[in-house]
Amino acid sequence: FLPAKSGDLALKRPMTLADFEWGYCIRNTRAFSSHLDSSDVLVPFADLFNHNIDANVQHFFTEKDEYGRDFYEFITKKPVEEGEEFLFSYGDSKDNVALFESYGFIVEENPNDTWELVLPFPDD
Repeated sequence: FLPAKSGDLALKRPMTLADFEWGYCIRNTRAFSSHLDSSDVLVPFADLFNHNIDANVQHFFTEKDEYGRDFYEFITKKPVEEGEEFLFSYGDSKDNVALFESYGFIVEENPNDTWELVLPFPDD
């Protein structure tokens, strides 16, 4: 249970395990690295982009624009046709295990997939 504090972020009831699990999953599957102090940030609408290794959108974290604001910038890498989906890479080198553990999906014919083959050797 986290104690309630005055202000907008005060808890109206004790935090449950389900609340914690929900928050953990939201942060773990949707947060972006801020590159400032190794903290993560939620970027509204950015989690609507789907993953593709051949992405047509790239994102950048920009520190301190002329107004002193930090922000994420999403830029298309090539012309995007009307109705075409915006796609960016969740990690160009992630195998299906990493994608599934972090985001809950796999990619068919993922070029980053590897297999570990463990061969037992007899004790001599």
